[in-house]
Amino acid sequence: MTFDRNILIARVKKIPLTRLLFVGLGLVVLLSLFFLFRTKNPVSSEGLPSLEKVMETYDGEPNLSMQHLDEYVMQGPGVIDEVTPFIRDKDPKNRWLSVYVIGRVSDGERVQVLATLLEDEVEAVRVSAAGTMANKGYVNALPVLIESLDSTGLIEWLHPEREIADFSLEVLTFYTKQSFQTKQEWEQWWQQQGTNLTWNANEQVYQ
Repeated sequence: MTFDRNILIARVKKIPLTRLLFVGLGLVVLLSLFFLFRTKNPVSSEGLPSLEKVMETYDGEPNLSMQHLDEYVMQGPGVIDEVTPFIRDKDPKNRWLSVYVIGRVSDGERVQVLATLLEDEVEAVRVSAAGTMANKGYVNALPVLIESLDSTGLIEWLHPEREIADFSLEVLTFYTKQSFQTKQEWEQWWQQQGTNLTWNANEQVYQ
């Protein structure tokens, strides 16, 4: 039996255009579902790797590990209990990641679980915890930021990396509405005003 191309074209022309359109859309949907479920990670009941595995593979780049970390964040405050053990992890990257996750899902009360990290031996962890707690009204985080205003270090786990001194100044300026530029000026301000500062949650500012 020979293939007659002209006969095939004639038969196709007889098919209503709307039917061809629905068939085409159906194929697109089927292909989309195929690739969606083929790439879904089956390592846990929720389709996510364990939090420990996500932290292990995290490198600060906008890749799959970052996507998985943000999916944990999307679970909301319920993820705090799962993240809390990493606050005491021996790896500073994991301690920093605990700040990242908890900071994005906690309120002024629950963020206090990070208080021990205000004395962390690694400056990037210490300052990140201070920045996170400062923006939720924890006034005792401010001196940690002031102390790091002359730092030459980096927060290496951010993408892109941030200078610690620049990060500290940005947080202090934004949440206090002060415009000091030197560490000495900030220290003097803290000595004069620190004990009287309160957090205005509505305005998101220290007064």
